Amino acid sequence: LKKILVMFMAVTALGFFSVITAAGEEGAQKNKVTFSCDGGDLACWSIPDWAKGNPDYVGLSCVMTDKMANNSCKSLDIECDFSGSRWAAAIVECEKNIDISSYKTISADIYSPESIPSDFMQARFVITAGDWYFFENVKAFGLTKGKWTRVTAMLDKGSAGDDALWRCPNSKGKKLSDYITDVKKIGIRVEYNAGPKNAGPAYKGPIYIDNIEIE
Repeated sequence: LKKILVMFMAVTALGFFSVITAAGEEGAQKNKVTFSCDGGDLACWSIPDWAKGNPDYVGLSCVMTDKMANNSCKSLDIECDFSGSRWAAAIVECEKNIDISSYKTISADIYSPESIPSDFMQARFVITAGDWYFFENVKAFGLTKGKWTRVTAMLDKGSAGDDALWRCPNSKGKKLSDYITDVKKIGIRVEYNAGPKNAGPAYKGPIYIDNIEIE
């Protein structure tokens, strides 16, 4: 009887360990959403229709390329045409219904070629959620020319507060945290932060994006 009891406890413990391991593995799989040619689908990323024909948005095309990648086989090649005389941006979005309430960050690697005037180039994330409310990350990240820049935005507002991290320009008072379970689109906006008093040289050419991750 003692031997049977010991065997039962061992089998029970082994079964419990398997459940924990399986749950841990499943949790790990769900813990990260990856867009790269190695771990996910970059093909969903494109220039949105609303940006085409908008004079503030100067992205010409978006394709996957093997010309430039950061520890993967391909990246997104966004061809841009910045005049340098005013603020303008190139934006790519992935239309994906997703609940990101359990995630803490969203990140991407962005490469700006040597010929880009780095003093003017920056990038930020944008999220469309709920009743198609448009939220943009308050913080813009400067891009270093000739290098990959890791751009990361916090999704977990923590002690900073929602308004300190994300803003909804066209709908005052809306908070991303209220719609974080109902995300429609995730976007990356690369900006040439110029103006009448701080104009820079024109740039027409590619910007590369790789390793987009939500975790």
